[in-house]
Amino acid sequence: MNIGDKIRIVRLTDEPYNSNYEGKEGTITKIETDPWGDMRYGGTWGSIYIYPHIDIIERVD
Repeated sequence: MNIGDKIRIVRLTDEPYNSNYEGKEGTITKIETDPWGDMRYGGTWGSIYIYPHIDIIERVD
């Protein structure tokens, strides 16, 4: 995935309110490493990060 890609959230593993985000779509605006060394995506889907190594997302064309 790259900045500018549009994604749909299928399932969030560690988010307590994951059902609020399932099915949401947005655009990746930031790719960074968190303080523990894990890659994460920030974007227009809300105020949470997506962790591609544990969360399930799909690219929307």
